[in-house]
Amino acid sequence: MESAEIEKMIDKFHWVYPYDLNGIKVPVTSVHEDRAFERRRYFIEPIIANGFLRGKRVLDLACFSGWFSLEALRGGAAYVHGVDAAPRFIDQANFVFDALDVDESTFSFECADIFEFLRREDVWTYDIVLLLGIMYHIDRPMELMEAVRQVTGELLIIDTMVFNYPDAAIQLRAEGGNKPLLESAKTDIAFVPSPEAVHWFAKINGFNCASLTLDFQRDGVRDYIHNERMAFACTVDREPSELYENVSEEHYTVPATFRDWLSERHGGFSRPVR
Repeated sequence: MESAEIEKMIDKFHWVYPYDLNGIKVPVTSVHEDRAFERRRYFIEPIIANGFLRGKRVLDLACFSGWFSLEALRGGAAYVHGVDAAPRFIDQANFVFDALDVDESTFSFECADIFEFLRREDVWTYDIVLLLGIMYHIDRPMELMEAVRQVTGELLIIDTMVFNYPDAAIQLRAEGGNKPLLESAKTDIAFVPSPEAVHWFAKINGFNCASLTLDFQRDGVRDYIHNERMAFACTVDREPSELYENVSEEHYTVPATFRDWLSERHGGFSRPVR
């Protein structure tokens, strides 16, 4: 894509991530730039450095404009599929990848509600699933986690706003103008989980789970610094510490009584595992 066309297209979108499109930088604030790079350092760079990302198939749920899809490919992933309910974000992601001349055989983007996407029988298992910046926008976190588990082969990375509370709890949050962020949202209320609640959601669905830590060094991440937002590594058949050195020492156990109750009462999310 020619520079003049790139510059013309840039003006059509609102930019949150600091893309450099072949020498043409999109307009973002320094705070947005710092935030993007710190988040990358937090939960993406560790699995680039240890080589785990190399050759993996990645599913990026609620992919927004494709920033972390792009980072996954640059980090060695073989293929990434991004899903978002907003057509404007899918258009933006496709523009970014086109402007950067990314090999079309290594990526795809799809406009779809993530719940509807995960219900489809043609959705295959991915090595790595990214669930970044979406959990606190939804009203059915347990259903989402159950569905995500069925398409996760090795690693799920969650990045979410959290309710800073010492036990497993959920804070209700009015979505307001953000709805309908998901077409299938049943209410205008979203559930913000406490860190322990995220561990419960993960472990009940068969993941091992660890909170991730980081010595943040840039602006734009005050919510992370004040424990209002966190990232979690959820693994299958291995411990998160095998992939991340920056795991928290906190450990949470799901009470057996709750686990048994949930297996009896929770209706479940069913789709074939491929």
